[in-house]
Amino acid sequence: MAEEAPVEEPAPAEEAAPVALTAGLEDKGYNRADFVAVLAQDEIPAGPAQLTRLHHMFGFDTSLFSNVAYVEQGVLLSIAGNALVVMDLRVSPPTRKYVFGVDGRGVGSFVLHPTEPLVVVGEKGNDPNIYIFEYPTWKVLRVLRKGTERSYLSLAFSPDGEKLASVGGNPDYMLTIWDWRQERIMLHTKAFGQDIFQCIFSPDDPGRLTTSGTGHIRFWRMAKTFTGLKLQGDIGKFGKVELSDVVDFAELPDGKVLSTSENGALLLWEGNFIKCCFVRPGGKSAHDGAITSVNLVFKDPNDRSKGGAFITTGADGKICWWDFKTIDEAEVDADNSLDFEVEPARELSVGENVNIHSVLQGDYAGDHYIIIDKNGAMWRLDLPTGGTGNMATLMDQVEEDAIEAAAPTEEAAGEGAEGEAAAAEGEAAAE
Repeated sequence: MAEEAPVEEPAPAEEAAPVALTAGLEDKGYNRADFVAVLAQDEIPAGPAQLTRLHHMFGFDTSLFSNVAYVEQGVLLSIAGNALVVMDLRVSPPTRKYVFGVDGRGVGSFVLHPTEPLVVVGEKGNDPNIYIFEYPTWKVLRVLRKGTERSYLSLAFSPDGEKLASVGGNPDYMLTIWDWRQERIMLHTKAFGQDIFQCIFSPDDPGRLTTSGTGHIRFWRMAKTFTGLKLQGDIGKFGKVELSDVVDFAELPDGKVLSTSENGALLLWEGNFIKCCFVRPGGKSAHDGAITSVNLVFKDPNDRSKGGAFITTGADGKICWWDFKTIDEAEVDADNSLDFEVEPARELSVGENVNIHSVLQGDYAGDHYIIIDKNGAMWRLDLPTGGTGNMATLMDQVEEDAIEAAAPTEEAAGEGAEGEAAAAEGEAAAE
């Protein structure tokens, strides 16, 4: 593998060129250095003035959910250990910068603000904080405290960007709703007794959100009671269906929720009960193995009558498109069976021994998609010439040979630790 030039953590925000603060936020005068954790006795300090300098960081944690996002056109952001990796794909070869965690014990999750250039990072450690950075200066604008005891598993903004939800990990698993501008906890309650993988606000109702994880899905609403605003959560009842981890879900406009399952069936929830299970004709699973992600995309977000599709991925290495109307209008005789048989409108196999974790829509007018392989690689799927950039219409446009553009590099195909590290270098597969 070609040796790269040494890289360093970006300069502290206080040394960066001054820019206008985002969204009219007043400057609280935070200095990142004031929050940096004290090194343990056996830890070696790093940095230009210290004994060591970072040369390269290997690894890409494909077990994390929402671990990759475009922070701006051509720039990918991901988590690797105790750092955020900023990969600039606009240059060849791609370059990296590393933004280290502040609390010093690892980065648990991150999320981007829906409209403003803000990166929100939930850390790990003893009483970790949530840091809200302005991008690209990495200036600390807000610090959210006392949301969990050890780590943050998931972060999500409300559609209008005014509220932030966080979910903590072991031992407390606390769900917190924040007024992030005021650094204030609005609501705080235990989400579940085991790991939570996803926390997502309803796209149509800012007072509702859903969490899911090990052996559960839970439907929450912020309700006004005589004692004030409360978080009320209804746990999903699997009933006749085998209990399953739920790693992802998508909400329909009428409030129904389509979720993944470990056995390859798609589960449609109405309220906190399963309305039906989507399988292929003959009772075959929608995916051969666990379903790893589900997304709802309309052909025209401003006119849903034009139709749309649910896009699912699985451990079988396939991307499947399912007609929205068919899923939305499905009815079954629950006394007889919850199964509803349906064929996917289209399916595409990425390749053998590929375990798809999720799919990320590319930028540059949506001319490609980044496929996250749980085996430690990123794949790129280019849209055909004339593609619209909408995943819902891609099912009518993509050809089987398009996936050749997603093939990993020769380096990524190597064996052993070096090969695994090369496969984790996502930008090599995104050129």
